[in-house]
Amino acid sequence: MDISKHSNGVKVGAGNSGVFINPASEVDSGIVIYTDTQGESETNDERLIIEGPGEYESAGIYIKGIKKNGDLSFVISYNDREVYFTGSDGISDIPEDAMYDAVVIETNEKLDPTKINKISYPTIYLDKGNVLDGKIEAEKIKNVNLKKITPEEKNIYILQ
Repeated sequence: MDISKHSNGVKVGAGNSGVFINPASEVDSGIVIYTDTQGESETNDERLIIEGPGEYESAGIYIKGIKKNGDLSFVISYNDREVYFTGSDGISDIPEDAMYDAVVIETNEKLDPTKINKISYPTIYLDKGNVLDGKIEAEKIKNVNLKKITPEEKNIYILQ
């Protein structure tokens, strides 16, 4: 699995398919996740749109949407790899007993930097409000290949 930032949101690449999270514009194929409800969405045969909690599967990718304390988070699974995606408000809801290959956090102006060190997984931030600048030491990167990191190490990345 690869995780990268595009002009069209975050993409979790899985095989020949991909999951786009909060894309800024229309995506023609793959799986699209909106963490904030966008209203009525039309679907076609080439994409699956997810806007809430539940369990979903498409093209060998399994997705579980979880709503806890009003925060919407997702577990994306593909070929024995699991990524947990949440917003800054959902950091405290990350399960401590689960084993994820990485946690992806969409940050915004409400991020509490003290929560950053509580995450024990490799962590990938999509910094939407430049709130991490100077607050954490992290590798700024365009793409994270999960095959090259191990869950036992606590690596921190900021997607650019």
